[in-house]
Amino acid sequence: MNVPDPDAARDAAEQALAAARDTGDDPAEAGALITLATLDARVGDLDGQLPRLARARAIAESIGADQLRLRALERESHLLHGYGRLHDAERVALAGIAAAAEAGLARSAGPAHAINLVAALISAGRFDEAIESVEHALDLVPPHNDHAHLLAQRAEIAIHRGGLGLAAQLLDHAAELLGGDTALCQEPLLFPRLRLRLHLARGRLREAADVAARALAGDRIAETSRFTWPLLVLGARVAAAAPDLAPAAALRAVAATVPTPTPPQAAAAATVTAHLDDTPQAWARAVAAWDELAHPLELAEALHGHGGALLASGDRPAAAEALRRAAEIAAGLGAAPLHAQIADLARRARLPLDRAAAAAQADDPATRIGLTPREAEVLRLVAAGLGNADIGERLFISPKTASVHVSNILGKLGVANRVEAAAAAHRLGLLPV
Repeated sequence: MNVPDPDAARDAAEQALAAARDTGDDPAEAGALITLATLDARVGDLDGQLPRLARARAIAESIGADQLRLRALERESHLLHGYGRLHDAERVALAGIAAAAEAGLARSAGPAHAINLVAALISAGRFDEAIESVEHALDLVPPHNDHAHLLAQRAEIAIHRGGLGLAAQLLDHAAELLGGDTALCQEPLLFPRLRLRLHLARGRLREAADVAARALAGDRIAETSRFTWPLLVLGARVAAAAPDLAPAAALRAVAATVPTPTPPQAAAAATVTAHLDDTPQAWARAVAAWDELAHPLELAEALHGHGGALLASGDRPAAAEALRRAAEIAAGLGAAPLHAQIADLARRARLPLDRAAAAAQADDPATRIGLTPREAEVLRLVAAGLGNADIGERLFISPKTASVHVSNILGKLGVANRVEAAAAAHRLGLLPV
């Protein structure tokens, strides 16, 4: 949510809350609680705001106010994602999708929750699941803004996986729906961020520098710090590669004005410093920050930078370890361009990347028989007796996609039906005890 004047909005919400409580206006009280929770969480106090959101939901449920209930769930998932709490963000987004369907608002209100779900899945590196959720949400024929946002999210995954032509087409289609690269409600800087990343992927540094300069010239970038920091990271990449196009001093000056109230923003700030300083110590701090948050793509990118800085310092053994780990993560994500960059650096440094990536997964029975993480998740639901429609509803994928997963599972287990699959899952230790 882009708020032009947060202080004025907070004052107005506090007055509305007091008036609502004085008059017993339950809908107004719930709305004010949601607004206050959103504003205060943005400046670093998420845990203090979750009870406000829970209270708003309870009020909404008690008076049958579906829109208020959905708004509270959407804000909670959005904020949890902003703090890097990806599992909780996913859980609440799925609850929002279910609540929208229950209220008969799957098409009009459900996509906003699907956007939150996809955002959490992308941050967690679960790209295939994110694509399935995007496709299912698009099948609902969502409103234009949500449709455009979902297309842009799909474009982001395409960029990470090297589908640059597809990404450009998706971004252009999204922009056409909106009449241009319009600021989206749930992520106002999404278009410039993805345009910038696409230019970088294509090696178009001048175009990337121009996008960064325009996006970071706004007078409210500090107030949208959650979305500004990813742009600053990409801008720092441009500055490191082409300092004549994006002077590091100018970027540092902008970064100094932007707060870091949440862990992902602090990790992004560490990454900006690492790009600009390019020392092993700075990159180690960025690696540690992303590692703690369990954001695999950002972690792999930081490990790549760390490996390069270690090579420059002469520490080849540590560089080899960083690059091997980065390569394993990138390969697992299907992030082909990043993996190619890591492999190229290792090749030029004559460092082998042939450590068996499967060693860490050797004790995982699902991996041993070739099940993907999504297939393992579907198998658990099959074993619990759920049909394709219920699985699709639980995972926010279409029943057809669930059916495809089930067919793949039956083939990998060498069984003929769902009952045999459930029995095999128990026998092989594929289900949680």
